[in-house]
Amino acid sequence: MLRLLFAAVLVASASACCFPESWEAECYLASGSYNETAHAGNYLEGYFTIAYDSKNNILSEDQHLRLNSPTADDVDIHQNIVIDYNQRIMFVYKNGTCENFRMDNQQQQPNCLPDSNSQIMNYGLGQSNFVNARGYRVDANDTTTYWSATAGSTCTPIAMDSVYKKGPIFQATMVTFQNVTAGVKDRAVFNVPTACALAGPPKPLEM
Repeated sequence: MLRLLFAAVLVASASACCFPESWEAECYLASGSYNETAHAGNYLEGYFTIAYDSKNNILSEDQHLRLNSPTADDVDIHQNIVIDYNQRIMFVYKNGTCENFRMDNQQQQPNCLPDSNSQIMNYGLGQSNFVNARGYRVDANDTTTYWSATAGSTCTPIAMDSVYKKGPIFQATMVTFQNVTAGVKDRAVFNVPTACALAGPPKPLEM
């Protein structure tokens, strides 16, 4: 299963870089994966909207993606994902049906990037609209993630690049953020589709 989910696992700690308690954004994603045993890989790209509420431990994504594989025709994917970190379940709704997955080894996404021990650089972006930014590195659960965020007491995510390696599976993912705003305008994005109640017990989440 290709890891379609934007879910870099961060380590909660005291930090000068914290996102709003709830926020939403538009994102572009590009991700490639390769299985060294099967000598096969694929490439995924597209866009999605994300909404996150750290107080209620819930995340939602509306994904529009295209999966490119050298052994099959391209596949367009439109799916809605809700992750309930309290239940540790990911609900994936696509084409009128739902699949539920256990998030046994996944931590809640905290509201803050790690402390200064993981800060690796300060830099600037742009010219006329110059932005001070900071870079962070996070290592967790077989994944190394590099975050870019605006500098300041309230951070805004700019980009996330991650590399996942476990056994024969390798995956590199890039996500960029646009139109990041505090708060969630429509909390209905966190509603779990009724079809998910009929989907049976949650399955293990294959990485």
